[in-house]
Amino acid sequence: EQYISCETKCRFQCKKGHMFKMEPRHVKSGHWCQECSYKDIGDKNRKLTLEDAQKAAESRGGRCLTTVYNSSNLKMKWECAKGHIWEVSFNAVRSGNWCNSCGYETAGDNMRGSIEKVQEHAICRGGRCLSKVYVNNRTKLEFECSDGHRWWARPGNIQQGKWCPKCKYSNG
Repeated sequence: EQYISCETKCRFQCKKGHMFKMEPRHVKSGHWCQECSYKDIGDKNRKLTLEDAQKAAESRGGRCLTTVYNSSNLKMKWECAKGHIWEVSFNAVRSGNWCNSCGYETAGDNMRGSIEKVQEHAICRGGRCLSKVYVNNRTKLEFECSDGHRWWARPGNIQQGKWCPKCKYSNG
């Protein structure tokens, strides 16, 4: 069709092949195929099913163990790829929540490498960390300053700049 004005409807075709008429000004402001738009809205508003939950679990390498689906707000039974089993709503899974046990394992794995970071902090202060294992930021580790004083401190305190309590009082 020939363009006349931004207020005169023209014929358009979307990438799915739907034909429609619309004023060019509406196209310019972001409107497009109503048929596709209605389908998208319908997909968003449609009721979720047990099959949807099963697909969500499979996409994470797990399984949905619940056999009767009532609502996305009710707790359902899930199993992750490592075999951990827990209960949480499908809405929680859809929001990105998954296996807490695996989450704790991952967090623990990430923190185990932190003993090296704590040892680096101690070396920067002219001392050393005598402990070999990092548990968490609140579990005390043994340190030694350049004067040979030994004490136990939380890694978080060392990382915040605190150091040898004996030197602190003798230099103060």
